[in-house]
Amino acid sequence: MDMPRRLDDPPQHPALSDVSLLTLLGALADRTRLAVVEQLLADGEHVCGTFDVDVSHSTLSHHLKLLREAGIIRQWESGRNRMTALREVELNEHFPGLLDSIMSRYTKEGKQPHGLN
Repeated sequence: MDMPRRLDDPPQHPALSDVSLLTLLGALADRTRLAVVEQLLADGEHVCGTFDVDVSHSTLSHHLKLLREAGIIRQWESGRNRMTALREVELNEHFPGLLDSIMSRYTKEGKQPHGLN
């Protein structure tokens, strides 16, 4: 039986070879998560609470967990902060061109309000 994860345990990150395309696409099928990825691409690593998104802290934490479990981001503790970075090199090795294609399309049309795409 698996023991529950303690809050002070380091976050777990899957090997991208274990991540399916559908898992990756599912994690990127959300405007908030795409905004997080866009900010990581533009700025590099972030402290977890510093993303410019219109969601509560708990909702942002949920989105970050989904991105981490899909292998899209890496998180680690740095002092009192949890840092977040995009696994861009690894993503491009395992899914060549996919991230660029998705983010290019998001930049073109994904920032419009729901229903206007």
